[in-house]
Amino acid sequence: MSSDDLVSVASYTDNDSHVSDLQDEVDDLETVPTYAVAHASNREHRKWDKKYSCYFCKAMVSRLPRHLYSMHSSESEVAAIMALGNSDKVKKQMLLTKLRNIGSYVHNNEVLKTGAGELSVVC
Repeated sequence: MSSDDLVSVASYTDNDSHVSDLQDEVDDLETVPTYAVAHASNREHRKWDKKYSCYFCKAMVSRLPRHLYSMHSSESEVAAIMALGNSDKVKKQMLLTKLRNIGSYVHNNEVLKTGAGELSVVC
């Protein structure tokens, strides 16, 4: 590094006006909304404290499959899941996961539009 480079670095670090300009820009920014994120608190044993949004009635329920079977058995998607019975557990789980994800997506969009509520993160 030459002496000219050191002089330019020294003059750059001595000039704090760029720092104050950046601080002014940060202060002028709008406040970013914060959202709460729902999560399960499973440590040693399974707790049913995380809520999932039902795609059909928008209710927040902790046991979505049971809710779907008892409240929405007439819906075509739920009827298809119930028709599988225990014959194809992988496909049944896949369809339930799809309904859970769609419900979470619809719920999260509503939270982002209104700015109120908890985001439901699919884990």
